[in-house]
Amino acid sequence: MHHSDSSYMNDVWSFNTITMEWREIATFGDMPSHRSNCSMVYDSVNKRIVVFGGGGANKRRFNTLNMLDWNTKEWMEIVPKPTEPAPWERTYHTA
Repeated sequence: MHHSDSSYMNDVWSFNTITMEWREIATFGDMPSHRSNCSMVYDSVNKRIVVFGGGGANKRRFNTLNMLDWNTKEWMEIVPKPTEPAPWERTYHTA
């Protein structure tokens, strides 16, 4: 979904290399907030997209970890236990 008052987004699109067409993917659940400059990888073994970090409005930075189950299109946020260490918030990083 495009956030109308900024350039930060949290939509998901798929590109078909045979038809050369883009298609927006409808998702639900604990979606990552609107952001840019995050890292995203596709876990082909478990068929899920993993998104970490990024930045948002007012120079906010994130250290959140969200996973999208590609089969069900449901987002889930992974929250570390209070006693577990977690990476600092960050932008412009790679995975």
